[in-house]
Amino acid sequence: MTGRMHLRRFSMGIILGAILSSPAHAIQIRSYSAARHDRFTGFPSAPVLNTASWFPGSSYTGVGWSLSDPRKQFALITPQHVVFAEHFKPFIGDTVRFLNAAGVAVDRTVIANTNIQNASSQATDLTICTLSAPIPAATGITPFPYLNRTTSGVIDESKYTSYSLTIFGIQAKVGSGSYAGFVTPSGFSTRTAVFQYNIASGGQDDCYLEDGDSGSPTFATGSTVGHKFPALVGLHYLIGGNATTHQGFDTFVPTYITELNTFLKSSGYRMIPSNASSVTLSASAVTTPGTLRQGNAGSATLSLANSTASLTGNVRLTLSFPSGAAPTSLTPSDADWVVESAASNTWVLRRATLAATSSASVVVNWATLPLTGSIPITFTKESDGYTAATQTVTLTLGDSYNAWANGLTDTDPAGDPDNDGISNLVEYAFGSSGANGSTVSANGFVLLPVMAANSGTASLEFPVRTDATARGLTYVVEYSQTLESASWSTTPPSGTTSTDVVYSPAWPGFNRRQISFPAITQPQFARVKILLNE
Repeated sequence: MTGRMHLRRFSMGIILGAILSSPAHAIQIRSYSAARHDRFTGFPSAPVLNTASWFPGSSYTGVGWSLSDPRKQFALITPQHVVFAEHFKPFIGDTVRFLNAAGVAVDRTVIANTNIQNASSQATDLTICTLSAPIPAATGITPFPYLNRTTSGVIDESKYTSYSLTIFGIQAKVGSGSYAGFVTPSGFSTRTAVFQYNIASGGQDDCYLEDGDSGSPTFATGSTVGHKFPALVGLHYLIGGNATTHQGFDTFVPTYITELNTFLKSSGYRMIPSNASSVTLSASAVTTPGTLRQGNAGSATLSLANSTASLTGNVRLTLSFPSGAAPTSLTPSDADWVVESAASNTWVLRRATLAATSSASVVVNWATLPLTGSIPITFTKESDGYTAATQTVTLTLGDSYNAWANGLTDTDPAGDPDNDGISNLVEYAFGSSGANGSTVSANGFVLLPVMAANSGTASLEFPVRTDATARGLTYVVEYSQTLESASWSTTPPSGTTSTDVVYSPAWPGFNRRQISFPAITQPQFARVKILLNE
């Protein structure tokens, strides 16, 4: 057995070499047949999924292998992380290959290995490997949940011995078994699950481990209500036995969920529980300023809320904006958000958890809002306890001076591109065009203030926008008897009235403001000042 001593030995009463006297070439299965127990045909050079195997091979797309050393079988626990045995860990730069159910290969490179320590800060035989990039769900490569069986919120080992196990080994061979108990072997710091192989007799798929199987995964299968299967439970790291029994020892992964989650948090992931609580996620938006205006700067705080009493994890949020309406920037409100990707109109973010009855937000900013009446934002939300669903939140954009002035050769409010002596802002307020010198509307109404006197009454009339308040427009009438700059006042003469009336025929978007005041013997002047506060 020289040259392949990678699976650690653990003596159980007699010398292991006397038990494992045959050449160690793979996991040993009692009634092995390639048609029944091989995950692939043509492995590793030209692997094709074996659809006749005793286990459903298409459920294990998340088990990858090293191209440089195909003995190493890795279990995918997030789109970007696999777990393996510390003592047999891959080298940085190793390529891990996955094969989806359609036979398409997906490769990633190992860029980091991190040992997971136990609660006493001791090294274990569990390492987490970071891959070069997340594997999109669309590839058909699916990460595994871990079997989460607890009592009062604490992992209960006694609940794991009733499950049938699917046990992977080198050369992509797969056998079965069950856990018989749990130990922490003398001289080791790794919590260990034990499965046993009765040498004399047993089921045709029963298996035991040999040197080289280190790090390959064990999965629980079953039909426990509320749980997803297959679910990861262990990684091989020791072998042992006696005259009647071969024993395999797995790093018991559920023991280390807290430590694994602590590591994964900064990447925006957590371990996937087999029994994730159902939650409800909803999206909302609050704009700044309260009214966004076309062509102006603005921002919106986009929030994702978990309205249920359960924490959820592996939260993923995709924000999609219409073409031409994408924000200039996006800023997460806290460090737990990880921006996975940012395209021209789409941002993808993720976070490890979202607490019960809480929300998390991002702020999107526009240097210049589009010249449209609304921006529909599509939220695609998903998490461990929430099936991916979309929700559209629509931001309403108010009309604005910038939208009106778009296309003018001079867009400044004080500008006069049509050279008619009237500023853009005044033309905007009174409904005329900054592109031509006309002061009469299409239906014949005068577009500038008109003052007249009749039967002892003076009047001032001018167009006002019916949505002036929404546009941030204010029409201020000032009065003077001397035209001196200090004499102008907004205090009207005694007896002054102001009324807005509908034009006849109707002029959509405009009313006529009529200001009347008694004629007096002294000169009386009035003017209209336009204020814009968008």
